[in-house]
Amino acid sequence: MHLGLLFIIVLSLYLASLLIGFWLGKKGTLDIVWWLERKKRRTFLTDPLTVRIHQWLDKYKMSSLKHKKWFRFGLLIFLNNLLLVAFISRTLYGIIFVIPLFLTIWGGLWQGVSFSNPLVAKPLGSKLDVKPVLTGVFEFGGYIVATVGGVNFGLSFFKNSQNVVASLVVALKDLVYIYPVVVLFLLLGAYFETSLIKSSAPKMDSGLDFDMEKARKLALQMLQNKQG
Repeated sequence: MHLGLLFIIVLSLYLASLLIGFWLGKKGTLDIVWWLERKKRRTFLTDPLTVRIHQWLDKYKMSSLKHKKWFRFGLLIFLNNLLLVAFISRTLYGIIFVIPLFLTIWGGLWQGVSFSNPLVAKPLGSKLDVKPVLTGVFEFGGYIVATVGGVNFGLSFFKNSQNVVASLVVALKDLVYIYPVVVLFLLLGAYFETSLIKSSAPKMDSGLDFDMEKARKLALQMLQNKQG
């Protein structure tokens, strides 16, 4: 399958799941609190090793955020998104090509549910800002391109039954062309995400011991109270 056609298919699946998730979220059929709880624990649809690495990176990201070391914070966001999300879950898992497709659809679905909730889509008191939009476009654009590479790699096992090795070599060459785009998109996504968080930093009291876990619990409690 041509990479351009594969990209259109993956993007269409993502956008369709995003719209369906938004609709189901507005109807109240899917619960955003349930999703945020599992996303926070990183125990859903993720292998144990990736969960451990996520947790290790989170510790250093929170330390960087607390001490406002923005370059390190942005670098850790980029490495997390590139290695754990794009490479492992979207490309490496592509050996079984349906897995990255399912993860793309699943992610789009729950993104749609998140966007349907005004407390998530636009925090109270926030001003109009293009940075969240650019962050989402570049990060998820990178994931979609990585998914194309992973699915293409998985399908290469079935393209030429008489010479699987040759098909794999072609798929690996395709990844060489695809991944610079993934890296560029995720670098830009990490830049805008870091810039967005940095612009909110003055609102934090540097004299306080910032605890992200408490902040997450508070956000979840706000969502539960709103839905109740």
